[in-house]
Amino acid sequence: MRDGISGHLGGPAGGAPAGQKVCGVVPNTVGRVARLRRAVVGHGRSGKTAPCFGVDLEIEPGTLTVLAGGPDSGADTVLLVLAGLLAIDEGEAEIAGMRFGPGFPLPGVPGRSTTWQTHVGYVPPTPSAVEYLTVAENLALPAVASDSPENESRVRRLLRTLRLESVRNRFPEELTPVQRRCLALGQALVHAPDLLVVPADPEISSSTSASGRTRRSDLVASLIDLVDLDGHTVVTSLAETAPWSTSTRIVEFDAGGIVADSSQASR
Repeated sequence: MRDGISGHLGGPAGGAPAGQKVCGVVPNTVGRVARLRRAVVGHGRSGKTAPCFGVDLEIEPGTLTVLAGGPDSGADTVLLVLAGLLAIDEGEAEIAGMRFGPGFPLPGVPGRSTTWQTHVGYVPPTPSAVEYLTVAENLALPAVASDSPENESRVRRLLRTLRLESVRNRFPEELTPVQRRCLALGQALVHAPDLLVVPADPEISSSTSASGRTRRSDLVASLIDLVDLDGHTVVTSLAETAPWSTSTRIVEFDAGGIVADSSQASR
């Protein structure tokens, strides 16, 4: 765990006694990136998210996982939990080396934790960029704040992996929807987080036209490259029917639980 994260989130510095619910963060040295164990989530904020019941899910490093299901399936709810934007009501959650119990602080909420973005990258469904900065300048903006010598080379690599080199000097308004989405992916990855959480983009996911299918294919290709070429760990709720690679794990949700898991079926 990075120094200071426990105190910043208000969690305990050590582990909880046996049988005691964990409420905060404790060190976790297990190699997995995230795990939900018997997780129960209610209706969430203002009743806008579908409930989940007893979800067991483990995310291994360097993998691409698709959480598939309709709006009431619970897939989007689990995505919000992994992003630190929704608390569990029962069970346990381990995310990026931190273990949370029911009622843990929501570190993914903007302004709550300045260090959470170094652990979990989140791309909002409708991402935004600084319109008067170029693509390259937008990607470099988070790097300037952290002043890390590694960030400059990371920005160059992201431009290549996300196929943005040819438009690096363009402004956001000049980009296609997929290019804008890839720019948002890059912004979330500048700090090299342990986990990248990518909700479906309504504009790209809902289109049934030929151009819409092409956009989905291009975006999927970028996500696959982030995993296969750069070794990132990605969880997304993009359409299950998209052209995913054979190594992509598809986890299907329905009525608040997991009903199918391609990683289990292949064993």
